[in-house]
Amino acid sequence: MLKTRIEFIRDFMQKQVEFPAECQSESEALPRGVNHGALTRMFACNRRDLRDLPTMTVDGREAKDLDDAVSLTTDSNAWRHLFVHIADVSHYVRANTALDREAYARGNSYYLGETVLPMLPHRLSDDLCSLNPDTDKLTLTVELIYDADGNFRGGDVYESVIRSDLRAVYTDLYNYFGQGELEDDLAYEKLSAGQLQNMPKKYRQLAPMICLAKKLAAELARRRQQKGSIMFDLPELSFEFNEQHQPVFAGKHEITWANRLIEEFMIAANEFVAAYAQEHEIPIVYRTHGLPEADKFTAFLTLARSLNAKMPRHFNNLTRLQPKDVSRFLELNEEHPAFTTLQTMLLRSQAKAVYQKEPAGHFGLALADYCHFTSPIRRYSDLLTHRALKNYWHNRSNRRLAKHLAETCSYISEQERNAIVMERDVDAMLSAEYMHNFIGANYNAKISGFVQHGLFLSLDNAIEGFLAFKNLADHFVFLPEKMQAVGMRSHTVLRLGESLKVELSAVNLESYLIDFIPLDPYLGKKPVKNKSKKALKKAIIKTKKESSKSASKSTKAKSKAKAKVKFKGAKKAPKQRKLR
Repeated sequence: MLKTRIEFIRDFMQKQVEFPAECQSESEALPRGVNHGALTRMFACNRRDLRDLPTMTVDGREAKDLDDAVSLTTDSNAWRHLFVHIADVSHYVRANTALDREAYARGNSYYLGETVLPMLPHRLSDDLCSLNPDTDKLTLTVELIYDADGNFRGGDVYESVIRSDLRAVYTDLYNYFGQGELEDDLAYEKLSAGQLQNMPKKYRQLAPMICLAKKLAAELARRRQQKGSIMFDLPELSFEFNEQHQPVFAGKHEITWANRLIEEFMIAANEFVAAYAQEHEIPIVYRTHGLPEADKFTAFLTLARSLNAKMPRHFNNLTRLQPKDVSRFLELNEEHPAFTTLQTMLLRSQAKAVYQKEPAGHFGLALADYCHFTSPIRRYSDLLTHRALKNYWHNRSNRRLAKHLAETCSYISEQERNAIVMERDVDAMLSAEYMHNFIGANYNAKISGFVQHGLFLSLDNAIEGFLAFKNLADHFVFLPEKMQAVGMRSHTVLRLGESLKVELSAVNLESYLIDFIPLDPYLGKKPVKNKSKKALKKAIIKTKKESSKSASKSTKAKSKAKAKVKFKGAKKAPKQRKLR
């Protein structure tokens, strides 16, 4: 029950908001910054000085833990050098210290509404490790080289020190440099004088690099999609809060080309590090995403066909499934009225991404090898990968790390799942608290799901509620195989993606349930005379029998299909050539 889970989360938050005294002592004992003498010693040990590179971080306006920054330059051959700088958390959080043990116990940071429960104390997450501007910061840098046509030419990963010039914000980049798509052309020469004049000085100084970065990110995105990388576009719920910590706004979290730009660069860095670790036999934490389960995927296909969704050729044959087929399905059905629901159901049919000590491919990204390297402030997996790399570079043994790697991967995968469930539960609680202010308001809502006694509705702000069949004038029966509800008297069919005009009738702040009633219980149909109970019962039995026959046929089809299904993942990528 959600109420019980929310009570658990509140207790969890109270326990996690403070770090153990030993952790606090260790974090306070760390240096206040990077001094000149320490840097001199580090440079002697092959840490590279990249402070002269034009560098920026790009995050949300409220973010405090800035763990990645990017730089981009061109050489005399017009080849682009992309530098992805990641906070060197492992320099400060050493193995088997109190800080390390607590980071492992948490597994990752938790983002629960406006509350952030960081994996590391604020002294590290918001200050010492955070890549704040105009400050020398220790980093691990992935340098990737692309020719003028966007072909990957090689790369390297190494220890570095940077000095960020700009703390950029997603919405600022979007507003200053054009509100189009990532693929839209953006050339510095075409920026108007008005555009340049209206942006702050630091944005203006880095404008040539930002334009170059947008073009490269678009090339990377296009190549990734050509390989079949699956691009789900599901709405994420976002809240704004007042000083009393109450939600005062709810809406869809906006994803712009600025978000996608950074995402493309992080994926490229993660992919390279995974290949580098493979090449050098370094024991790291791999991020793996398996092939869809045959049963779940076949069930999804049954639903998609019942909704008359357009099917790629391989979907119908079910002999070989590739990431490209899933991407093609999404492209074909972008205009489907139930597209959001189809995406949700398709996503649920996919395997869950997990951490493993061996590379097993990433189906969703259509990559042979992949790891998490770019968020060591927020994820223990990334911190451990940094530590393994540095042990290798400094000729220290990775034997102890490798010995416990399988157990560690299993544990942090579980902690990640816990965080996801908690975040969803908190969103449900905040949705109820927010919608409680609008009881009696009218909405145009879309049908997003069914159960035996009613249907779920999704509002434009991505909040969901429930409408019970008993509040409709007709007697509706849910047909699971078709994901429809049929009125026994009027024969009205309710389908996923259809719109209903409703009133918010009740919000329960104990159970966090949101209930709607229809503005028109007859759903636009003229009132009909009530059938006799006997006739209505016959109609219900007939409908259920038809549904049962359909289910039986579907089960037989699934059994036959299961024997045929052979999934094909991404091809093994060739080893990358390393440039130093």
